[in-house]
Amino acid sequence: MAISKIQSKINVKYSILRFAILTLFILIIFICYDLIFASWNNNELFHENVSFDRMNLDRTSSFTVKQEGKAIVHVFSDIEEGGFHVALYNPEGYTVYEYEGLKGSDDKEIEIYKGDWTVKIIGGDVKKGKYKVLIQRIRE
Repeated sequence: MAISKIQSKINVKYSILRFAILTLFILIIFICYDLIFASWNNNELFHENVSFDRMNLDRTSSFTVKQEGKAIVHVFSDIEEGGFHVALYNPEGYTVYEYEGLKGSDDKEIEIYKGDWTVKIIGGDVKKGKYKVLIQRIRE
């Protein structure tokens, strides 16, 4: 009888220990997952991905760069009718990147530094298409 009580207490202790280890393991996985995706999202400075049937395309957006470095500008367009022009302006207002074309894509590496940057996407009355503009920090 005494032996079975001791074994019962040992089984309870091992059950609690297994539960604690499993909980700790799951917590570590969630923390790692969060850190990995947080670092990926921090690389993205600007992202716009749009599909449409018809729209008046005249957009101005801005983003803030807090640390200097390099970034890649990726632009993709597949538009049937109208125009498509993307321009990126540095904090002083100078054009550092331009893309124009209804169908195509372009990738360009640029130097970035602290300040508020502006992206202008212009196309007027555009019909049936999609475009993507992604500006992403390059980790060195």
